[in-house]
Amino acid sequence: MSNTISGEEAYLLGCLFGRGSIEAAKTKNYYLIFRIPFREYSPVAVEMIKVLQNEPKGLTANEILEIPKVKVHQVTNVGLLLNKLRRWHPPRKFVKKPLLKKEKDRWKINDLKLANEFLKWQQIYLERETVGIKDYVLKHLRETTTFLATSPDYSEEISEFGIVNHIIKCEITPHTFETLKSKYGLEEGDIYRYARIPKTIFDFPKEALEEFVRGLADTIATIDVWHIPRVQFSIINDNYGLPVDLCSILQKRLKIPVYYIGWAGKYAKRGGRDHLVKVWTVHFDEPLFSRPLFYNNRKEEEFLHHLAVAKEKLTSLRKKPAWLAPCPLYRKKRGYMKTCVQYGYKQLPKGLIEFTSEAEN
Repeated sequence: MSNTISGEEAYLLGCLFGRGSIEAAKTKNYYLIFRIPFREYSPVAVEMIKVLQNEPKGLTANEILEIPKVKVHQVTNVGLLLNKLRRWHPPRKFVKKPLLKKEKDRWKINDLKLANEFLKWQQIYLERETVGIKDYVLKHLRETTTFLATSPDYSEEISEFGIVNHIIKCEITPHTFETLKSKYGLEEGDIYRYARIPKTIFDFPKEALEEFVRGLADTIATIDVWHIPRVQFSIINDNYGLPVDLCSILQKRLKIPVYYIGWAGKYAKRGGRDHLVKVWTVHFDEPLFSRPLFYNNRKEEEFLHHLAVAKEKLTSLRKKPAWLAPCPLYRKKRGYMKTCVQYGYKQLPKGLIEFTSEAEN
């Protein structure tokens, strides 16, 4: 096992596998491009709610696509964004009715008070995430990239789903590109869309693997507040191999149990939903994983809050729940295992051996 990998390089690789790309520059050099998404804040969603507040008769999806801020950012999957808004609720607060409603083909504000609260929280998220990303993640990423790249530039973009991405762009030499290619199998293009995690990374020492996971966490992890809070890694639905690879690193190398992988195809056959690798927050606690999980200070504070909540809930239980055990579990909801096996998952108990033959057929 190699011990020459630096923590900085491991973190950078985590960011690349999370939401990174490699592009050819106009010169002989190349660019590394990292995307750090605003998960809660969406200027497109804010504009949609503001417009709908002034349209009591509502708007169709096509009319919403014509809203200037929606149109200028080329948001195409407006249905996904509207359904997400319909289900919105303030953090840790139950709501009696949805924010939006759909009557025939027209979308309307269903609760004006809730709409105003949504706008208030969006401003809070903007301020928090700007501090978290600019003061911690981008600073750390800039320091990380200095050993292999020059002149890092910062910008922002909005994806087709209305998510704001902070972009950091670093120029690298052909020699550095060839090193990334030979050591890690990285090619030009969107790495997060196609890459599998190579054996070189699997063989990192524990400290470097934790840095790799932190790079992934800062770019693609969020907290899923359900029963006992979970950390979930959102992997683009083009890439069916990466969730299995991440699961293997967590369970085999770091001994961190994975709850399960929520595969996108089961829920959105047209590709509107990421694959979700779900891990209980308590399994990212010491001694299994050294703190922090996030270099984004705001996300780390949120994680620590939910970790404390999870510990308190588990302490109140008489016995340790069976679902805290590593995946795969023998449960009624096992269909996802077929996809896991298809993409190379090997950790199968005897009770699930039938999936092996099904995946091969």
